[in-house]
Amino acid sequence: MSHALPNILIFMVDEMQGQVLDDDCQAITPHIDQLKKQGLSFTQAYTPSPHCCPSRATFMTGAYPSVHGVFNNVDNSTAHQKGLNPGVSCFSEFLNDAGYDLRFCGKWHVSGEESPKDRGWTEVSLHERNYQDLGTVESNRYQKGLITWDSLTEDQVSDERRPGEMLRPGWLSWPTVGPILDTYEEHSWYQSAVKPGVDEIHKLKDQEKPWCLYVGTDMEGKSPLPRQILEMYDDVEVMLPESYDDMMEDKPNIYQRIRMQNHAQLSREEMIRARKNYWAHCTLEDCFLGELLSALKESGQENDTMVIFVSDHGDYNCAHGLNHMGIPAFKEAYHIPAIIKWPEGLHNPGRTVDEFVTLADFAPTFLVLVDKTADDHRYVP
Repeated sequence: MSHALPNILIFMVDEMQGQVLDDDCQAITPHIDQLKKQGLSFTQAYTPSPHCCPSRATFMTGAYPSVHGVFNNVDNSTAHQKGLNPGVSCFSEFLNDAGYDLRFCGKWHVSGEESPKDRGWTEVSLHERNYQDLGTVESNRYQKGLITWDSLTEDQVSDERRPGEMLRPGWLSWPTVGPILDTYEEHSWYQSAVKPGVDEIHKLKDQEKPWCLYVGTDMEGKSPLPRQILEMYDDVEVMLPESYDDMMEDKPNIYQRIRMQNHAQLSREEMIRARKNYWAHCTLEDCFLGELLSALKESGQENDTMVIFVSDHGDYNCAHGLNHMGIPAFKEAYHIPAIIKWPEGLHNPGRTVDEFVTLADFAPTFLVLVDKTADDHRYVP
């Protein structure tokens, strides 16, 4: 490496709760476990929102939603606004100015008005654009806003609940498990984010400039899972969390309604299957992480690269009888995993950091890396 600044590999998953870093977690995650031994693990890392867009906007800008302006997801007609407030900058702009070569793979979900290229990134593979090209009803939400009833088929508005599915009045039904794939290489997130990221790491090995590669994925329960990963949990007796039987009697009425109207449709057995399915998705993301880390090692760039593994937000994962994420403000939806590995820049690896940190802390840290200060980070005009 001919440059003094480290390369930066950012792997941001979607919806992985911070419990994954606990030693007693039932998720099978060997690569995450190894990364913990090689870096710093943040035990009290949190997101400002249990939704993708506000969280990712905070990560990119170092600002909270009250400043950057993205309060909910930007890709439907219920959005508070579609993009960042005028004058709000992203850390990528400063890295670009400092000479970094920026490459973007996978999920953006920060703004419906801009794409990564508008903030200094070279777009290697943008998942939203790939998804638009599918032409499916689900993909229309990226083009036409909220799905309307006249665009749905009779099967999609059926009031007959299928196993493992929640019926949601006014919305599409929500499956808690998805299709089965033969291999994870068939997965759309592998194709649109991880594989392009792996290829890019190998291409960047002779790069004159330092590089920053962002790889973003998703892990909704209804997404496909490879058969081999599901089989890893065949003999695992998955336990429901202690709060599972919480009927929300001491909680706001909206919490009670969400619990009883939607999630109570699922039997205890269906919830256990959903929880096992969630841990299996964590294992899939762990496999994706392993692919990226292997590419770093194979290309000889492991020691010169800062690796950041983080999630945009968590998931209830059966806590309080809920799945997915949303309005109820419980720890499981806000507590996220965060690990930093940097062989040349971090002393005493394998440590945990128990101080409170948020997604807003990453962008200012990147600025310090390139000798900028908080005053350089333009939040508003």
